[in-house]
Order: sequence, then C-alpha cells, then structure tokens
Amino acid sequence: MEVQVFFEATMGGKMAARINLPGGMLKIKRYIELRSVERAREVPVLKVGIWYFIWWRREDRSR
Repeated sequence: MEVQVFFEATMGGKMAARINLPGGMLKIKRYIELRSVERAREVPVLKVGIWYFIWWRREDRSR
C-alpha cells in the first residue's frame, strides 16, 4: 500500500495537506480554505481546533 502526502502553501499564508489513501483522500485545511461543498458538509468533515479534516471518497471526487 502506497500513501502519498502533499503539503500546499501559498503566499497568502494558506496551508493545506492532502493524504492519498486507498479509499480516497484526506485533506486538512483551515476554514478559509474550504470549498463550498466542504463548508456545506456534503462530504464528511471533522473540526479539531482550527483545522478541518475532510474525507473525499473516490466516488465523491466528481463534485
């Protein structure tokens, strides 16, 4: 099983992490970085402190 981890940082101070897992992708973001479907909780989202853990199943990636 291969797991890939990506960290994204922009000049505006935003930072996000993406972790590819066998069933989908786990993204870790702050609120300002969330997409509308993530803010509307159309995909599973867990908030821990200032961080949001978003689970995108392979089937959900077409959104």
